[in-house]
Amino acid sequence: MNQHLTSDQFASSMAGESSGVERRHIAECSQCRDEIERMRSTLAVFGDSVRKWGDAHGAARTSFELARPRTFAAGRLRVALAIVAMLVIAVVPVTRHMMEQRRAAEAAMQDGLLMQRIDDELSQTVPQQMEPLLKLTSGSDTEQQSSGGSR
Repeated sequence: MNQHLTSDQFASSMAGESSGVERRHIAECSQCRDEIERMRSTLAVFGDSVRKWGDAHGAARTSFELARPRTFAAGRLRVALAIVAMLVIAVVPVTRHMMEQRRAAEAAMQDGLLMQRIDDELSQTVPQQMEPLLKLTSGSDTEQQSSGGSR
């Protein structure tokens, strides 16, 4: 291989995915081998500093801690929250429906009362202020009929 490795070939070599030709070139070419070693040592220093920083700030977690199953209490909390959410989803529409029915019943009752008042007013033969006069005239009509009829 006459040419040195490309940046993609360096990256695949660092990831352990280099081909046989690339591995042979790294073994034979001191310049590419030195570059790979510089990259590895830089990444190792970076990894060490990240671990130290994580330990100092309490942020380091092992893969075991990340893969650990949730505790029983956390599972129960999720189930409880799911039940509460389902109840809210079920109760809200029922409550709204009941409130709408109550409003409709109240409106129907008020409409019925209004119709009753209108019917009462329309069924009167004379206005309320003239009722005393109606009683006087209706009393004289009955006296005339009982005394002898017509003139």
